[in-house]
Amino acid sequence: MNRENFGRRSGVVVDVCKAHGVWFDAGELGEVVGFVMRGGLDETRRRELEDAREELRRRRAELGESGPEAGEDGDRGAVDGAGSSLLERVLRLLRG
Repeated sequence: MNRENFGRRSGVVVDVCKAHGVWFDAGELGEVVGFVMRGGLDETRRRELEDAREELRRRRAELGESGPEAGEDGDRGAVDGAGSSLLERVLRLLRG
């Protein structure tokens, strides 16, 4: 069992077991739902995408390469799902 900050920035630390799923203590599910409804996951994803784009620019500059900017062709797929696996598990649990 591992402890993870839901959405990497919600402040809600949940217990995660790879074999058995996500475990919530009293009140945590409501806090997670509130975080999601306030746009917390959207903001997390936006920041992760921004960080990934900046990292790509930095690495390209170090290598003296040019190419499409992040978010154009090629690098988007690697970032789209970042940080979403815990959310996906929670949503599967809520759907039943």
